[in-house]
Amino acid sequence: MRTPEEQYRAQQQPQPQPTAGRATTEAQRQVSEVFRQQRAATQERRSKVLSAGTLRRRGRTVILEGDWKLATDKLPAGDLSGMEFKGGKVGDLTLKDLHALASNHGPKCRCGIDR
Repeated sequence: MRTPEEQYRAQQQPQPQPTAGRATTEAQRQVSEVFRQQRAATQERRSKVLSAGTLRRRGRTVILEGDWKLATDKLPAGDLSGMEFKGGKVGDLTLKDLHALASNHGPKCRCGIDR
């Protein structure tokens, strides 16, 4: 016959520990890797800006002013002041890249360019 302590221990069932499944872990790893690759590509593009000036908007047109000098694969290093463009890219740089690097703008300026 069992003792009361043995009967108590027999009634207790070990609770399974919550663990993430392999699929969840793999999905998180893939998302993390994609984010890391995108961030590295963005930093590489932005590192090609030798000096950043200002930018302003006239309607949907963005005008680069001041001392913008880029060293990209598609454009030689040179002065881009006064250049106008509508959407698209300047060399390898996107409008968001230029907005983040401009001396009169940034990620929290609320001007609407980065949208």
